[in-house]
Amino acid sequence: MHCHFCGGKLEKVEIGDVFFEGSICQNGHQISSRLKKYSQDEYWKAKGVKVDKSGKAEILREWLGNPDFRIKLPDQFCELLRAELDLTIGNQLNTVISGYNNCPMCSEKLNPKKSDDVWVANAECKNGHTWWTRHQIWSQDKSYSQQLDITHETYLTLRKFYKESKEHRECIPDQLWDLI
Repeated sequence: MHCHFCGGKLEKVEIGDVFFEGSICQNGHQISSRLKKYSQDEYWKAKGVKVDKSGKAEILREWLGNPDFRIKLPDQFCELLRAELDLTIGNQLNTVISGYNNCPMCSEKLNPKKSDDVWVANAECKNGHTWWTRHQIWSQDKSYSQQLDITHETYLTLRKFYKESKEHRECIPDQLWDLI
């Protein structure tokens, strides 16, 4: 697969999230791809749950890497946790905000294509690979998707949002609340 931002070949990297696969291209663009579809029925059912780990990195790895814990947290919150883990272990966050320039299949330039949905943009490369975009890019049959991992600025915005949100405070386990 190729980076949708620059077209560079993607190499797999460990991101610690059991539901997502991490990749990075030679230009340093960090990408995450959903590994499988899963039910969101368990979201926000983590209040009162605590993992038996100590140390910030170990706690974050357990919440993100154990499917029994991860299923209880929504993807956006887990993006924040992945960024928190990256910063904790000394990794850099993405510097690129967005851009769907190249086909993830063949790296050819993507060209806009008419869309009947005002919320979703369509794009196609010269080889006929068709993609939909809205915060992420996914194949027409929705079997594959990728998105750029969050930037430091987005991390700070998400962190502030969750810290100031009374509704989310009711759902986030104290163990995680203390880490963000």
